[in-house]
Amino acid sequence: MKNNSYLILKKLIFILVFFPFIMHIYWGIFDIYYANNVMYIWIFLLFFLLFFKYIESDFEFIKNKEILYIFAIFLVLFLVNSYILGEYKDLMKYSAYIFSLLFLFNVFMQNKYFKLYINIVTFFTFTALILYFYYLLFPAPFSFIVDNLSLLTLDSSFVTREDWDYSIPYYLLVFPVNDLGANQLSILGLPRFFGMSTEPTLYSVVVLPTIIMALYFKKYFQALILFFGLLLASSMGSFLFGIIGYIFYVFYRYKLSLFYVLIVLFFLGKSTGFYESLLSDSPRMNFYIGGVLNLFSLQSISLFANTGLKYGLLQAASYLLIFYVYIKFTLTTKSKLLFVFSIVSLLILDKSGESLSPLFLFYFSFIYSQYLIFKKSLDKKTGLC
Repeated sequence: MKNNSYLILKKLIFILVFFPFIMHIYWGIFDIYYANNVMYIWIFLLFFLLFFKYIESDFEFIKNKEILYIFAIFLVLFLVNSYILGEYKDLMKYSAYIFSLLFLFNVFMQNKYFKLYINIVTFFTFTALILYFYYLLFPAPFSFIVDNLSLLTLDSSFVTREDWDYSIPYYLLVFPVNDLGANQLSILGLPRFFGMSTEPTLYSVVVLPTIIMALYFKKYFQALILFFGLLLASSMGSFLFGIIGYIFYVFYRYKLSLFYVLIVLFFLGKSTGFYESLLSDSPRMNFYIGGVLNLFSLQSISLFANTGLKYGLLQAASYLLIFYVYIKFTLTTKSKLLFVFSIVSLLILDKSGESLSPLFLFYFSFIYSQYLIFKKSLDKKTGLC
């Protein structure tokens, strides 16, 4: 039953259900879409993905042993930590995410859907840019103030954040009401671009890896639009990680040496007092520097859960195993852009507060699919298939 109607339905579900699911942490307008309860949209997504599996007579899940082992270790340790903490909400959440990756996300593990993802992000960015410049050139009364939006729930991120007053023109652009001037200027001298996120940084978390993905698929027009949006967002972290990615791209043959140099510089910064010298009157800068300094305070962190590190050092090690396999797949393909994508996405996704968000697992499925394509091509060349 893979006729045109079925394929159109599958694309619609990707756009209307799958995309909002993987974006729910980063793009705040989807709080409105499913009443800020991700479980609603996950159940809806689950229904359709099982439906697609049934129609295509394909109930297989990802069989790679490395992937199965690393996520099994992660969940077992999470179970132990959840028992120690006496809370199981996060365990259920991450189990659902991982189940989606292993059994269901591969419904969309095809290049046409990764390209569709790029086009969706570009469409929303382009639309938001048009509205952004319209509101700059023709200031209009803020008739879409968050407090007046009946579709928002009380725990919506727009409501709970106290540092911004928001307007959401046509549900396609987030505009900060309380500061459109000098305090929040972008690198281009214009007010920072929020896109559809509660802050420019979260918008950049989505856009920077998508730019690299667009370059990988030679979608240069989309990459240009997204790059312009990134400049207007002017996230310091995205610029830093973008530069690191560019350095790895240019010096790809020396990538391991670069890793060692960055690690040495990281520890030298602590021993020389460099991080402390960056402390300033900026609460934002102090927040980031404080996070870096906390990484060196391991004496208060136990192997399992405690207040120092919510899930303990062993859980942190399981994260590193996942990231290791993630990068290993890109190294196998010998693609410089895929390698840069893996490095940059890992660095910037950490700013979201959830290392294993659905968006990261979507990126994981992207990397794994390119790995499979490379292996299949290599097997054909060597006559193994």
